[in-house]
Amino acid sequence: MKSDVGLLIGAGSIGKSHALAMRTYYQQVVIVDTNDQIKNWVETNMGTDSPFFTSLSEALGFIRNQAGSVSAVVSNLAPDHFDTLHTLMKAGINRIVCEKPITNCLDDANKLVELAKVYGARIVVNIPRRFTKLAESIIEFSKQRMGGPPTSMVVHGGAKCLVTNGSHWVDLAISLFGDPPEKVVSFAKPEFVNPRGKNLEMWGGVSTWCFSGSRTLTISFDNASSVESVANIYSRNGRTDCFVDGSADFFLRKPEELSIDSRTTRSGPVYRVHDRFEPITGNTILLALLAIETSESPDFTLGEALMSNEATLGALVSAREKQIVTFPITKDYECFTNRWNVT
Repeated sequence: MKSDVGLLIGAGSIGKSHALAMRTYYQQVVIVDTNDQIKNWVETNMGTDSPFFTSLSEALGFIRNQAGSVSAVVSNLAPDHFDTLHTLMKAGINRIVCEKPITNCLDDANKLVELAKVYGARIVVNIPRRFTKLAESIIEFSKQRMGGPPTSMVVHGGAKCLVTNGSHWVDLAISLFGDPPEKVVSFAKPEFVNPRGKNLEMWGGVSTWCFSGSRTLTISFDNASSVESVANIYSRNGRTDCFVDGSADFFLRKPEELSIDSRTTRSGPVYRVHDRFEPITGNTILLALLAIETSESPDFTLGEALMSNEATLGALVSAREKQIVTFPITKDYECFTNRWNVT
């Protein structure tokens, strides 16, 4: 049954977009943000029907016995996600959408799985491409027109951060390849240039994840560049280019060239076809909310989200410990309990 009240924790730039979308979905939206200046935005854009609080405890006091009819969206900074999620579950709110990364600590990720079981919580991570079915479309097109499924993926761009934006691409690679990576090696390093906070890191550099069957994902982000990122996904006889807005273009080898020599060692140019994947317009947060409102077992499970989370943080572990990291990551790694300053 659909909840009556939506609770938003964190009303930064992304949170504001979520608030406006939630207003169309719930009878009432309760907003929490530690910045009291957000109250002016709430009054102007959400109206007097949206209570505003500067602490989660105050908001939960307002909700009181209505927890069972409340769904929450967690959109504050990643270092605060674990405590926020735990507090919500303890309060009886068990339908939750969380922004990625769901946690900045591998140890906390394991604890979240157990807490969700204890409290019977349904938690979905808001990775938009999961809800637009981009991976499924790429796989289908690749099998039908490119001679087989995707075999590798290369992402490159400017200061996008291996976690902030890289986590989206890591998750897409896992969806495309159908399995988590086996290992990762990273030559990345952090810089304190994150616009969300002076103590938050932006990780730039190169990381490569190795999957079964010699499939790979490589991400290269340059903190010295302001150029937007793009993903190139390779199949036997074609390439898919994915963009940050969720769209994708498809490119194919010329059939007449392949008919002469189809060996991969005889490479050739590709041309763009008219087929295009167009993203869903509007905020996909409503698709994530719909998943937790209408299904006891959402398609995008907490376990899958934590798999992507581990793969992403694994690159930071590799860079920090200067070694190849194999999955799953165990407590033997020194960085297992590290709380990374990323969001």
